[in-house]
Amino acid sequence: MLPKLERLTRSWQYEEVFRQGKPYRQRLLVLHVWRRPASVDRPLRQSGFIVSKKVGGAVVRNAVKRRINEAYRLCRQELQGEAALVWIARPAAATADYRQLAAAVTDLLTQAGLYAPDNHHSPAELVTSS
Repeated sequence: MLPKLERLTRSWQYEEVFRQGKPYRQRLLVLHVWRRPASVDRPLRQSGFIVSKKVGGAVVRNAVKRRINEAYRLCRQELQGEAALVWIARPAAATADYRQLAAAVTDLLTQAGLYAPDNHHSPAELVTSS
């Protein structure tokens, strides 16, 4: 899980990202990115995760949220720029495995121009095949 300072915790923070940010869409996820001005009173990036009941029951929603959170956590050190991010899971995310969700996370971050891997593996490559 992300440190509390790196999480969006209030509804007005989510609303601000939706109002001023730009959406990037993919089959499994939607990412809203607001490239906000620099400030000394907040971290470089803050993220929030939304998984609605359309995705599934509580167990499925929590599993999807944990997978997205972990994939983002593993690549967040390589992100460039200051931004507020809101991740929204689509219903297809319920049947996706971690590798697919991690690939969707890196794809959306790349589309947004935030992800520039520095010869490291993507989160999807960190999963060993069984």
